Amino acid sequence: MVSQVLKRDQDEGAFDPELSVAWIEHALYALIRQGCEDANRGDLLLHTVAPTVIRTFEHGICTPD
Repeated sequence: MVSQVLKRDQDEGAFDPELSVAWIEHALYALIRQGCEDANRGDLLLHTVAPTVIRTFEHGICTPD
């Protein structure tokens, strides 16, 4: 299911077409896992995990224009 959504978004230009959908999915899951681990350690507030993951996933680590 997630891979289908990512593929659709990739086809619509949201994600780099040169990356495999599997790579994009793995990157998303890695961010989710890291966010959960950081929250469990107290390094990230629980209510900020989802927005932080989404912001990082959508925009990378570059500063916005």
